[in-house]
Amino acid sequence: VGTGYKVTITVGEESKTFEVVIYGDINGDSEITVLDLLRVQKDILDISNLSGAQAKAADVSKDGKISALDLLKVQKDILGISEIKQ
Repeated sequence: VGTGYKVTITVGEESKTFEVVIYGDINGDSEITVLDLLRVQKDILDISNLSGAQAKAADVSKDGKISALDLLKVQKDILGISEIKQ
């Protein structure tokens, strides 16, 4: 399960669908890799803008914007320096 996956929970007659967001997993492959780092970088440089669940997953600092701090946190996770908290 990765960012962007849909999960439906049914209780009795009522169903609700949720979109999964895993902070740092921007491309939805359920891993945090250099491809996710590149997506954050492209968003910051205004080359390719993220939206929806991908934008939420890229905001690993959870401050409401995608910035160099998010890029740094993804990089540190990839290098094993510090893990992104979900």
